[in-house]
Amino acid sequence: MRRRIVYVPLVRYRRSRRDAREAAICELWCEQRTTGEPAGDVPSDADKRLAPVAAPLLASRLFESGCAAAMAVRKLGPVPPKLGLWQRLRPHAWLETRRLRAAGAIPDAGDSAELGLALALLLPTSRRAAPILATGSLTGDAPELRENDAAVFPVGAIEDKLADILRRVRDGTFLVAKRCGTLPFFTPRIDELGRSVAQLPVVAELNDAGIEVVPIGWLSEVAKRLGCARTPLLPADRLAQAMAVLLVLGSTAGGAGWLWRDYPIAVAFVRGGGEAIDPEPYLACITPDGRHSVPRRIPRRERIPRLRTGQQIAWAVRVGDAQLWDARLLDAFRSEGYHVLFALISENGRLVLADRAPAGGDRPGSLPYRVRPGGVFEQWFQIPRELGAGEHALAILAQRSRGFDTDALGRALRAGAGAPDGADFVNRAVNFLQSQASGFLVYQFSRSDDVADQCAR
Repeated sequence: MRRRIVYVPLVRYRRSRRDAREAAICELWCEQRTTGEPAGDVPSDADKRLAPVAAPLLASRLFESGCAAAMAVRKLGPVPPKLGLWQRLRPHAWLETRRLRAAGAIPDAGDSAELGLALALLLPTSRRAAPILATGSLTGDAPELRENDAAVFPVGAIEDKLADILRRVRDGTFLVAKRCGTLPFFTPRIDELGRSVAQLPVVAELNDAGIEVVPIGWLSEVAKRLGCARTPLLPADRLAQAMAVLLVLGSTAGGAGWLWRDYPIAVAFVRGGGEAIDPEPYLACITPDGRHSVPRRIPRRERIPRLRTGQQIAWAVRVGDAQLWDARLLDAFRSEGYHVLFALISENGRLVLADRAPAGGDRPGSLPYRVRPGGVFEQWFQIPRELGAGEHALAILAQRSRGFDTDALGRALRAGAGAPDGADFVNRAVNFLQSQASGFLVYQFSRSDDVADQCAR
């Protein structure tokens, strides 16, 4: 933190004719708290939060003045920065991290440095980098009550302090004024004798010398003049910001991941070839030599597809679109594609859930069904007698980010669909499965052994 200086003229009165009058210029500034700093031997009755702010002033005998200044600044309540999340939770955290410092103080300074110490705390909240001068007290009976302000009271020998600054400027011992141009000198409105400070003869001479005397009655007037609008960010604020950003990014990523995972996947039947000219499941009739399959239409009765035990129902389903954004995202992560599962549901409660190819023939076993976006999922299934007669449904499910747990899905399906009670059970099971995946396709048919065998012709 850049050091910003407040100069306070101090005068030590003569206690006897033998004592020489002593005048000095005290430099005041504040620093940020350092890690591992000593606690300081502060009085036990001091404010535990504000005492550390003024603790470095113990050696300068300005500790009590520093506490009074810290209390005034706390009462004034500088506004925390817009992104100061931690300071909004702890409004006085910024003040509690400051440490007042002094150089050039003389004994018996009294309360003349209280205004200067308060301005030393406020200057880091201002854009002003040049030093300022101040003298005044912040303790006394205020002429009126203000909730968020502190009154500035007269101190002793104001005229002498002004004259001392003028002398130093003229003889070149106070070079700050010459280097920085016009400097504001904040004082109380009246001196200890009740005279208006602005009417003192030395004020006009100071103004000509580049020192602008600014009499004030309240601490807020100085804050407004210096532009002390908002406190600077603290390391805790930046940590809170980082945590907030991580939380937002995490929530956004989680939400985006959830939306991406559940974003609908287009699933549609395609033509099987041969006599199966419609985009729907078909019969896979095996040639006598067992080397080929011939696609044929599934016979219908009153528009309802009908199959018999032992026949093989087959399908070709296109999953997703290779031109969509999620396909490019899967490619970027080198994914093997969508996870696919097919389910056969019977009205008697029999279920078949398959998410991987069975072993047998030239087909390797236990490989999960995966389909690249825009690819075709082709499979067949032989109708077993255990499925029973009546209504049945073939459902194709697809999802992106995770494979299917067939055991858990089967348990959830039985619990969600309820007891088998005919065609209504099939409909409930289909509705439940539709809610379990981003891609869904259903084909309903009936099984009856009085259906002519189309493959026998």
